[in-house]
Amino acid sequence: MSGAKGLSQQALASANQNVFSSDAAPEDIYSNSPITIARTIHVNISGTMANFQKQGEMAATWKPREGKQASVFGIYDAFDNSLDHTTATNALAGARVKRATMVEYKSTFPVSLGVSISCLNPDEATDTGERYVMTALPLTSNTNPLVIHESDNSSNESLEWRNKYPEYNENNLESEGVVNLDKRAYMFVHKDHPVIEMLRCNKDVLSADIDEQPLVDGQYYKLASQVMRTMCNLLRTK
Repeated sequence: MSGAKGLSQQALASANQNVFSSDAAPEDIYSNSPITIARTIHVNISGTMANFQKQGEMAATWKPREGKQASVFGIYDAFDNSLDHTTATNALAGARVKRATMVEYKSTFPVSLGVSISCLNPDEATDTGERYVMTALPLTSNTNPLVIHESDNSSNESLEWRNKYPEYNENNLESEGVVNLDKRAYMFVHKDHPVIEMLRCNKDVLSADIDEQPLVDGQYYKLASQVMRTMCNLLRTK
């Protein structure tokens, strides 16, 4: 909504009291966004047909050495080497694979091998119902890159946005759930507006906690107009 409709006289008379503001620049907010890491990993897996018969698929596996996972997957490259092990492990646990490409492979086995990767969905299936990320052909050296996983991040984020905020879109961010008072350097923003959630997620960057601000009429936060415009513009880029 726009104008003063729905606000109490007490709220309108509060002038510049309790206005949420921050000196953080837009790039500071961007720095709190997800980081993309590109990594090329060389894997050498050995096994025998006899071991496959005895142990099944676990006869030929690969994983990073214990304690080296963050280094192998580039967490320290994205942050810095002073990152402690627990923080690096948590960052890795919260990561999402955007794209995985098998750059090349060589198999000396006389039979086709189904390849499984624990963090990727198996999209190939056999007639017996077994599922794999890809199939390595027998006695083959393949240098043609093969994309074995690609997530549609834009669609996922759009779907999440529509489910959580069905009434909002890029055109009404500054009008829906907003009371904009002419000639004032602040506006009233409803507590369920997506900007409020964005402020909440970036409280460390902003050095200000929206949840410590008083609610006006039990529904609205009072935001500086510049903060509101900056946050809406950032949301439009998501």
